[in-house]
Amino acid sequence: MRFVASLLFWGVVVFLLPMLYASPEYVVHSYKEWFDVLIYKNELNQFKINQNISLLGMLHRITGASFSDLWIIIPGMLLFALPYLRIRQYQNESFRFLFLSSALLFMVLFSTGTETYGYLTAMVAVGIWYVKTPTQVTTPRLNLFLLIFCILLTSLSTTDLFPRFIRMDYVKPYALKALPCTLIWLKIVWEQLTQNFACSSEKIETS
Repeated sequence: MRFVASLLFWGVVVFLLPMLYASPEYVVHSYKEWFDVLIYKNELNQFKINQNISLLGMLHRITGASFSDLWIIIPGMLLFALPYLRIRQYQNESFRFLFLSSALLFMVLFSTGTETYGYLTAMVAVGIWYVKTPTQVTTPRLNLFLLIFCILLTSLSTTDLFPRFIRMDYVKPYALKALPCTLIWLKIVWEQLTQNFACSSEKIETS
């Protein structure tokens, strides 16, 4: 609660601070223009081959359908936020690390502005998950499969190690770089909602 109160307090401060040297009307108008530019940029990114390499872009391109991204973003936000209800797990380091991993993946998977280089962040998140997940004891083979799948399709699929026709006919047109990271992000959320991180940490230390 202190964090939320602090966030609201400093948000108001940062919003009002520019009004010390500019009029309130100018500050409000600047935010409105910024919001309009974001909407315009979002529309431009929708179907660009080198933009929107995200879960949103992948679903649009595979289905060929035109629908509001909110149909994907809102459920995604709910899934991202649900683990916060497990307050008793906050004290476990692995649980907190998985939140970090989930947040890094979320901003890549649910942004129409995601480019290839954005997956540097996603790969860091995958590494954190693989090292800190409590399911290394219960599902090590599945975790290893997802890691290798992610390295191959997300990291290497746009290099010359992949045949050109696969890169140009499948990976880029359908934004398939997002697929392994999406599966791992969903697994992270599932782990956060179902695992007892205290017991899992003890098992890892014992093994």
